[in-house]
Amino acid sequence: MLENGHRALLQLSGGRFPRSLLGMQPVELHHVLLVASKGGHPEHPDWYKNLVANPDVELVVNDERRLMHARTASAAEKAELWPRIVSVYKGYDGYQRSTERDIPVVILEPRR
Repeated sequence: MLENGHRALLQLSGGRFPRSLLGMQPVELHHVLLVASKGGHPEHPDWYKNLVANPDVELVVNDERRLMHARTASAAEKAELWPRIVSVYKGYDGYQRSTERDIPVVILEPRR
């Protein structure tokens, strides 16, 4: 339900509001299937499985559309990024501790 509220605010404001949410910039990701969240669940969330299967996405930031390619961060990249991610939202650390799976970090790069 909260996801729908965020999406509605982004849509109604043309991507201009909210500019920041919990210290992070909200974005709208266009993909083949709907987004699902599983904070700390033993299985990967559906959106991640979809992204792995179809890594070419459209990202909307500040009403600007960008064609991107998604990939899972390597172990070394995640080790470097994870402390910064957790410093923005400490809940992710709790999610990681509550599951045996390695929570993936997805990197979006401009599509070539």
